[in-house]
Amino acid sequence: MIRIFISTLFTFSSLFIFSQEIEVVNVSNEVEEVPFAIIEDVPSFPGCEELEKHLQKNCFQNKVLKHVVKNFDAHLANELGLPSGKTRIIVMFSIASDGVVKDIKARGAHERLEREGIRVINELPKMKPGKLKGKPVNVKYTLPITLLVEETTKNDQTKEEVINKN
Repeated sequence: MIRIFISTLFTFSSLFIFSQEIEVVNVSNEVEEVPFAIIEDVPSFPGCEELEKHLQKNCFQNKVLKHVVKNFDAHLANELGLPSGKTRIIVMFSIASDGVVKDIKARGAHERLEREGIRVINELPKMKPGKLKGKPVNVKYTLPITLLVEETTKNDQTKEEVINKN
């Protein structure tokens, strides 16, 4: 059985990752992109809009987590023949000032895992955009996804082995 873990510390890792970043400013001094960890008003995932401001960040993170757990093909890691143990995919994306997810990038142990991370994030719904000083801005978000690849035993067979036997 494959298990998918979304790092429960992703809030802390996001804070650590973004604590070293400064908001990107263009020539006209308008903010282009703000890290999730420091945004004033976080993007609102559908179903989180009516919550108080201080609860929206957790709601957003929990909804993204549920979406990834539900939609990520965790069995892919075993199909790729990765060594047993934990493997990680880091998915970075932005929620644009119009609420659409864009600029999705991933790094991981295998190209197919990266593509799967991008596919799943690309399916996120349109959101209410994040705001800085009352104006909608692009919000940068980083999501680490950890997969547990279990060791295969002699009794376990891949699909290819079953097909070759028949």
